[in-house]
Parts: sequence; C-alpha cells; structure tokens
Amino acid sequence: MNDGDGSRGSVRILLGDDVSRLPALLDHVRGLAPSAMDASRVEDVVLTVDELVVNAAHHVGGDIVVDLVVDDDVFRVGVSDGDPDFRLTPETAHPERYGLRIVDSLSDRWSVEPLKAPRGGKVVWAEFDLGPGARSHPDAKGPLTDR
Repeated sequence: MNDGDGSRGSVRILLGDDVSRLPALLDHVRGLAPSAMDASRVEDVVLTVDELVVNAAHHVGGDIVVDLVVDDDVFRVGVSDGDPDFRLTPETAHPERYGLRIVDSLSDRWSVEPLKAPRGGKVVWAEFDLGPGARSHPDAKGPLTDR
C-alpha cells in the first residue's frame, strides 16, 4: 500500500452494503494519493469515489468492492457490484442524474466493464493521470462524451 509519498500501491476494500464506512474510505483515498498530486486533484479523486460508491449503493446495493491502484502514471479507482446491468444510454442520461456526469468531468478516463464469473457483476472505473503532463481539471472522456 502507498504511504502517500508517490510510490506505487494498491488496496481492495470490501465495503459490502455498509456505506456508513464511506467517510473512512474517503480518508483512505486521500492517504493513498501521491504527495506530489495537487490537493484539488486529490479531491477530484475523492469526489469520484464518493459518487461511484453512492451510485452502486443506491442503484444496486449489496456487495460493493472498491479498488484503488496507484502506479507511476495513473491513480485508478474502481467500484464493483454484483449487478451485470449498466443502464446508461443517451436516453437515460438525464440532467438530474449528476453522479456519472461528475465522474465524467473530473476523471481523465472512465468506463464500465463486466466482471467474470464466479463473482459476476460490473466495475465502474475512473483514472486520473499523474506526473508532469497531468491536468488539474481534464476534458471529459467517458461514455457520456464519447458517443
């Protein structure tokens, strides 16, 4: 696990359906962020994790798993659940559904991928570029804008 000094690290957190642990999880995200990462960019990652977990809890519930991975170039967050269905289409991406629009605007990339058996379900992931070329607030790049 990363101690915040910019080294590589990863952690998997089995959140289950206990979203009361979300504040502690978000503190953990802050602690995993490389020290060279801009503070406002760290908060972009925190807000993204918050949105993804709340979306999973609200729309699916159950066994929520959060994966946080930091390497030399990318801080990647993934939130998985046991439901393989992802209902986002241009018709269902209404303006009042802000969660994924926030993820889309804050992250460098994001997407949804199915998980293989035996667990099944899906993972919604987002990536934040690190290093000298990283932007503080990138252009949106994800399923909402890449149509």
